Amino acid sequence: MEDPAYAKLFTVLYDVLYSKEDPKLATSMLPKYAEIGENLRGLDKAKYLLLVADIQNQSGSQVEDAELRLLMSKCDNNMDWEKIRSMYNEILKPEME
Repeated sequence: MEDPAYAKLFTVLYDVLYSKEDPKLATSMLPKYAEIGENLRGLDKAKYLLLVADIQNQSGSQVEDAELRLLMSKCDNNMDWEKIRSMYNEILKPEME
């Protein structure tokens, strides 16, 4: 995350999901992190929304990805956005089949 004001908060949520492998805890933390999503823009917002989608997916919740899909449709075609698209496809692959 490029925005230092939110990088540490994002890292905590990321670590709960991927290091501790606790999607239930990550899900319970999402309401506290809603402000992050509202204040981020561009690639940072996409990274946050991608993490939220993965939390929802791993916890068995409905994946709310409309905002992320909109961002991806309006973005530049560069390596950073290609990585976001690739990760998005990996997260939602089981649902797409």
